[in-house]
Order: sequence, then structure tokens, then C-alpha cells
Amino acid sequence: MNEDVKILPGGHVVGTFPYVQEFTKFSGTKAEQEGNYFCLKLGSDYAGKEITVQRTSGSGGKSKKSSDLEWVLRLTDGKDTVYKITADSVPDLVIDFAGATLNAKQ
Repeated sequence: MNEDVKILPGGHVVGTFPYVQEFTKFSGTKAEQEGNYFCLKLGSDYAGKEITVQRTSGSGGKSKKSSDLEWVLRLTDGKDTVYKITADSVPDLVIDFAGATLNAKQ
């Protein structure tokens, strides 16, 4: 992710995302080791809570649950990718990447 990446009010993400290859720390599955990725660190409101993250765009995806505050999300649907993040007593966070610049594989 470039330094210009920001989450705007309403969950709209803007900025530039480089295309990454051989990102083996993301997944052991070869097909998931390249693409554009979003690094997210949730605030203290989420601390100690079970957090659910689910891609709601495209064909959707399996929800993942953890109490981790740091997440790496793969933009599987390009600029159409949408994720929903939920936790008890915290308003749902829906983030989209329609305003982002996603660099292509070179």
C-alpha cells in the first residue's frame, strides 16, 4: 500500500495499491499470493472483541473471526471489492475500494 491510502467517511478507501507477487505470508495457496492488498489496523474500540471480517462483493467469501486488530485483505474483486467488519458494541464498518487506484500486474 502506498502512503496515500486513506479510509474516508462512509468507508470509502482511496489511494494507490501496488500489485504484489509471491506474498507467501498472506496464504499458502499459490493463486492467493498475488494481487492488491489492504492493510488495516482497527482501533481500540475493537480490542478484546471477536471481530468478523467478510468480503461481501462478488461471490462473497468465508467470514473470518479473530480478536486480532491487524488484518490484511486481498482485493479479489478489484475496485469492486467490499468488506464488512463487525464486532459486538461497535458499529459495522463497510469499506469499499471504488475510489482507489489498483496497479496491475506488470
